[in-house]
Amino acid sequence: MKIGIYGGTFNPPHLGHQAAAETAVRVLGLDKLILIPAAVPPHKQLPEHTPDNRDRVEMTLKMADAMNMPGVVEVSDMEMKREGKSYTSDTLRIIKENYPDKTVVFMTPAHCCTGNLTDRAPSPRPEKQSDAKPLNEYIKIIEQTAKEFAIPTLNLFEKLGIDPNFEEDSKKYTTDGLHFNDDGHKIIAAKLKEFLEALQGQCSMEEATARVQQ
Repeated sequence: MKIGIYGGTFNPPHLGHQAAAETAVRVLGLDKLILIPAAVPPHKQLPEHTPDNRDRVEMTLKMADAMNMPGVVEVSDMEMKREGKSYTSDTLRIIKENYPDKTVVFMTPAHCCTGNLTDRAPSPRPEKQSDAKPLNEYIKIIEQTAKEFAIPTLNLFEKLGIDPNFEEDSKKYTTDGLHFNDDGHKIIAAKLKEFLEALQGQCSMEEATARVQQ
């Protein structure tokens, strides 16, 4: 069984989230996709007047219904039930406990550039924490944490081959420099599929990463 995990604040869930989820199910042949709304994201403050946790779960459930994939797409409130900030490392620990016989694979964020927001500098958005760092610094933390959990990680920042900081890539593969369009989602799914196939071929994490062509 192939299980996908898609987390985010989903504040609110939008068509970009839905398109990414549908593409992942279709291209990767997922048997199950679990959507996990974050309760308290550690890297930013939720905007004023953000819907409460229950409402965000309900909105995510509506997006799942709109995907029309009964028995495949489900919503988990595991992060809503935990106290404190919604650290991905805590969620990964729970997922590994729930699926002990499954290989958990993590994908990093990819390049982004929209308006005054670029991955080459800390985000200027007011809801971000005062000690925010450029995206590539978070990529390093993700890879380090995944290594501690022995979780194979596909570094989309390096391996995707799409960089919206360049106008041609932004227009061709994204809707706004931040959210990928259908063509962008297809490339992400293809990279992940290539990565998974290499892992299933008993490659090491490093070998599987090297096989993903940039």
